[in-house]
Amino acid sequence: MRTPEGAVLVGYDGSGDSELALSWGDRLAADRGRPLHVMISEVDPTQILEITGDWHVEKMARLRRDAEDRLKGARSTQTSVEVVEKPPSEALITSSQHASLVVVGARGHSLVSGVVLGSVSQHVARHAFCPVVVTRPPRDPDSTRVVVGVDGSGGSKRALDFAFDHASRSGGPLTVIHGWRNLSRGTGVSAGYPLDSDADEVNMAERIVSESLAGFAERYPDVHVTEEAIPVAPHRVLADASQSASLLVVGSRGLGAFAGLLLGSVSQALLHHAECPVAVVR
Repeated sequence: MRTPEGAVLVGYDGSGDSELALSWGDRLAADRGRPLHVMISEVDPTQILEITGDWHVEKMARLRRDAEDRLKGARSTQTSVEVVEKPPSEALITSSQHASLVVVGARGHSLVSGVVLGSVSQHVARHAFCPVVVTRPPRDPDSTRVVVGVDGSGGSKRALDFAFDHASRSGGPLTVIHGWRNLSRGTGVSAGYPLDSDADEVNMAERIVSESLAGFAERYPDVHVTEEAIPVAPHRVLADASQSASLLVVGSRGLGAFAGLLLGSVSQALLHHAECPVAVVR
């Protein structure tokens, strides 16, 4: 079975985090009018000892039944379940070429090998061909706030597109944050401009936020937006903001506005330290 074109693709392994991923995937697919495709994947069957073969087949069949049972109450009108005899990362990344979005749990378990899905979520977030949502229970389950990190790059522009769309569909407020390392103790440079003082840095940071947001108010008049420019390293300020967020959105890669950091390092750090689901957008 091939992943339906434009589907929301969910990695499922029966763990609590993958149950949360399935719930998230169903909601996102229904909101976007997309098919929901659940993928159950495992290690290469040639790696399984013959003595455990029957056990493995039964486990995979039970996982399929569990997924199908959960989909009986799905909001999505078009659902499918696929069992793939490939390692989870490989299966999800390959299938992401046809998906509009991949949803995986932050951690889980590999039923045969015992490998935690934490490594899978990081690998998929790094290499998938479409945006990836890595789910975990939020620290504040009552929050509806969406937080997005911006740095003026093309990657953060795409993150803004995703964040505004999600906030508009969910009805929650949006907080747009630009964090940077303070360089005014010496002379810094941002986007080609010399920065000689705290005031220069703050002015440039506020300019990055305002220019990044150009045109979004007209496209999403229903979204209440708060802007924040904070002289704290991006991964720290965004991790702090995630404590009271329902979703944190970052670009997969970008330019750290003042320090020249790749946003790739920020997104990877947030996959470890965020306290709500994280969307990595490319």
